[in-house]
Amino acid sequence: MRRRIALLSATLVLLVYAVGAQGMEPGPPFWSISAGDLHSCGVQTDSLPACWGNNDFGQATPPSEHFMQVSAGTSHTCGVRADLGLQCWGDNRSGQAAPPSGDFQQVSAGDLHSCGVRVDGTPVCWGNNDFGQAMPLSGFFMRVSSGTRHTCGLQTDGHIRCWGDNEFGQATPPSRVFKSVSAGDFHNCGVLTNHRLVCWGRDDFGQATPPNGQFTKVSAGRSHTCGILDASRTVTCWGRNDVGQAAPPAGRFKRVNAGTHHSCGIRHNRAVQCWGAQAQATPVGACGDDILNIGESCDDGNTIDGDGCSVTCQAEACGNGSPDIGEQCDDSNIVGGDGCSATCQMEACGNGTVDIGESCDDGNTGCGDGCRADCTVEACGDGIPDPQEGCDDGNLADGDGCQNDCMLPQCGDGILDPTRGLR
Repeated sequence: MRRRIALLSATLVLLVYAVGAQGMEPGPPFWSISAGDLHSCGVQTDSLPACWGNNDFGQATPPSEHFMQVSAGTSHTCGVRADLGLQCWGDNRSGQAAPPSGDFQQVSAGDLHSCGVRVDGTPVCWGNNDFGQAMPLSGFFMRVSSGTRHTCGLQTDGHIRCWGDNEFGQATPPSRVFKSVSAGDFHNCGVLTNHRLVCWGRDDFGQATPPNGQFTKVSAGRSHTCGILDASRTVTCWGRNDVGQAAPPAGRFKRVNAGTHHSCGIRHNRAVQCWGAQAQATPVGACGDDILNIGESCDDGNTIDGDGCSVTCQAEACGNGSPDIGEQCDDSNIVGGDGCSATCQMEACGNGTVDIGESCDDGNTGCGDGCRADCTVEACGDGIPDPQEGCDDGNLADGDGCQNDCMLPQCGDGILDPTRGLR
């Protein structure tokens, strides 16, 4: 993924809940993300694609179709539609954006070529073939990954086969069993079945020298690589870091993808976060830009919860359906009596708030203090003997064996009990 090398100086960390085709319209969170050269694309949870960044060839203007997966190359993008057909957009001067027909399960956009895996497991490539990068080997594959002038694929038996340029040994994979593979510019990395990483190819910036540890994901960029650690689900990157492309933010991530001079990941709340030199790919209309964009109910210039405007730029208010800081619950209304009170606190006897259905609530579930364990008032004559009462027959009348003060009659108490006579 090279070809276009931009001299970018801005090192940005961007928190994006979603952005439209050219960064104009925020949308829902993301399932997947792909970082290209100067643009990025992803599939949102509504299966619609979203792209942002450089759009010289239309690579950041996706079609209005539903997609299962997208892959951002140098100046073009390809995706697998919901109907399993392929569709590409952007630069097509080498035929890299003119995919074949048929049903596919996966696609990968490289520099001037692209490759995909049909539903029967056979690989297909198209575009520039100067180095044999678009001439796949025979066999059945689960995934393919297109680099700059080479391609690698993960076979159904877990072994990796590569084809194309082998100047740095990038097309000579180790004979190991892998879970995944990712092709960068002139190097590759893969996750073994024991979750360890193996990289091969060009290593001038250390991009092919992975750290120790167990990983769930790995992605090879141009001269850097990023992966997600198995235990912490945090991102770590290695290799070239002149513009911050290998300096990921803290926190947990579900996915990560390394591009040319930037990287992007999907956090556990499915928000997209990118880092590195992306001055030309800065999404407009992103949550936290201090501008009220379409789909936002607030934007206070940050992506922090608890300050009245949430990390997704929605107003933190009881009844918005999202439990904000200070709320115990939020069921999308401000009506009590449904388990979540009008102030978004759990409705429970003993919480100190008289909720619907309660006649009292003194902050505990004890008896004998005027409010029972079921948050009903302790009162003489209600038919329930409370700890301070000797009896309670459901009335305040004397002469029926229980006095009007809910005490048992006793000889000498000065009260005439009709069943006994004068005491």
